[in-house]
Amino acid sequence: MALIILAIATLVTCFAAEDNTCTPGATVNPSCAGQAARGRSHLQVSRDAVDAVTTVEVYNATAAIDVGQKAKRSAACQSACDSLDHASKEQQIASQHSPPSCDDFCINHGCDCLIPWEERCEVNSCANCLICMANCTNPDIAHGESDSREMFVASSVNAPAKCQSQSQSRTCHDGVLSSWTGSYTHVDCKVQARCVSPDTAHGDSDSRQMFAARSVNAPATCQSEVQNRACSNGAWASWSGSYTDESCVVMERCTEPDIAHGESDFRDMHETMFVNAPAVCQSQAQTRTCNDGVLSSWSGSYTHAYMHLACYVLARCSNPDKASGESETRVRFKARAVGGGAECESEAQNRGCSNGQWQGWTGNYTDETCIAR
Repeated sequence: MALIILAIATLVTCFAAEDNTCTPGATVNPSCAGQAARGRSHLQVSRDAVDAVTTVEVYNATAAIDVGQKAKRSAACQSACDSLDHASKEQQIASQHSPPSCDDFCINHGCDCLIPWEERCEVNSCANCLICMANCTNPDIAHGESDSREMFVASSVNAPAKCQSQSQSRTCHDGVLSSWTGSYTHVDCKVQARCVSPDTAHGDSDSRQMFAARSVNAPATCQSEVQNRACSNGAWASWSGSYTDESCVVMERCTEPDIAHGESDFRDMHETMFVNAPAVCQSQAQTRTCNDGVLSSWSGSYTHAYMHLACYVLARCSNPDKASGESETRVRFKARAVGGGAECESEAQNRGCSNGQWQGWTGNYTDETCIAR
């Protein structure tokens, strides 16, 4: 290890100048304070992980220079490389020839006159080390690490189906995230419930026929409309349309008289066909209704109607005062007088009162009195 440090000091001397030419004999400040005077030249000791040959890289403002190539033109540099090579071989033997990893040569060397730790990834030896790969942002993950998510084939499914998910990943490579694996594109998925009465899937609809009225009178016709409602996650939306009756029938008209279903016919009827003055006729308003082309029975109980007057008031007779329909009785004799022991022959006669008029007397006898001599 002491040989490696010695070789580093020698190479610092060789590559201290900014023009990257070998300058044997230049002095090196052991405290590394002379680094600023040498520009931005830095050293990094590394070993090739394949052939285990120790090389030294010098980094300045423009490039990293392989000492192995530079040593061909500088005896001083060649001597330093020989020293490093010898030290490398001894260290390789001590480590039982195990090939060094990349990160073995990118560790913090702790000396400011070598390359600063924050600039270690600028030299070729460390360029491909994991520690030198850039992190990714959004999300903040290191090179080689992966981000994962769960995606769904659809944003929603209708019960009884279930959401189909897929685990997807993407990897950070030197500050760049790869594309997501998988093909599912939906972030969320919801199982949409079915509706009942009737059993209908979310997004489907139910339909019905409704009517403007429960019945119409002929010659009118029933007016209908088709109404719809949609199923949304187990809940039915309101029906479209405005009609509210589930059925409709056309009601026929009645004849004699011609009236529509539900309409009525009217009449006045009397208790008797005739009444005797001073009595008055007793009337009753009666109705019957048309029901789908058939007239109902008349209401009420009065049954008499005469001509168009329905009831007639009959006048009374006078001398004597008798009601129409009543009668008067008298006795009349065959002769005014009879003799020879004969008896008077008589008969009872009647006449009736008809609407204020006396009818003729019955019988044939005309004498009001009779005397037997």
